[in-house]
Amino acid sequence: MIRFLESAGKHVYYAVKEAPAQNDLSVADVELYGLRDVFSNFISTGADEVGMRKARMVGPVKALWESEALVIAKGMANYESISEYHDERPVIYNLKVKCKTIAEALGRTLGEHSSFIGGVYGS
Repeated sequence: MIRFLESAGKHVYYAVKEAPAQNDLSVADVELYGLRDVFSNFISTGADEVGMRKARMVGPVKALWESEALVIAKGMANYESISEYHDERPVIYNLKVKCKTIAEALGRTLGEHSSFIGGVYGS
């Protein structure tokens, strides 16, 4: 997807955790595994927690959130923490439904992979 967006002339940033949080990619992992050789625009979320809380956004990730940038959020934890800001901006979510509460909230089934737009333009 990154290559596709870049080939369309888009600037793409991949936000990773500042420090390890569950099994999420962190800044240290990017450096350890030489991932900047594959993709150079990694930025930090500024936090070391599952999901992203708006109050903890700093630096480039905060500037992008506050801009007109397209936000694509991967994972159920990002949905759980970002969806409360649906009135501020649209977000494209891509996740696997892993719990009954989220399944019911989204009208999906457990284990289902789902992509949808949430926020001011979505559901």
